Amino acid sequence: MYKSAAPKEPRFLFAPTPYFSLHTLLSTAWYDYLKQMPNSLTKNCTSPEQLEKIRKGQEHKFRWRDDWPEMEKALLAAGTAAIAAHAAQKNPDQV
Repeated sequence: MYKSAAPKEPRFLFAPTPYFSLHTLLSTAWYDYLKQMPNSLTKNCTSPEQLEKIRKGQEHKFRWRDDWPEMEKALLAAGTAAIAAHAAQKNPDQV
């Protein structure tokens, strides 16, 4: 006559995760940001002075990392390419 109550599931304060692996860490947004950072920061870069300001700002954020020299090289390469593309767009006659 009386319905028995369904057994209650245990409640966790934090949702349990099955495991942690390096693979899940590498697919996070932060890792993707570090790979895409040079292009996203320098896509509108128009002068070497502006590129130097970007480099200094990123150096303050990331100089503690072991891979900062590689990040800096990628940032400068992307910035130089953006400056060259801007100059070519400004003067389409030159090849």
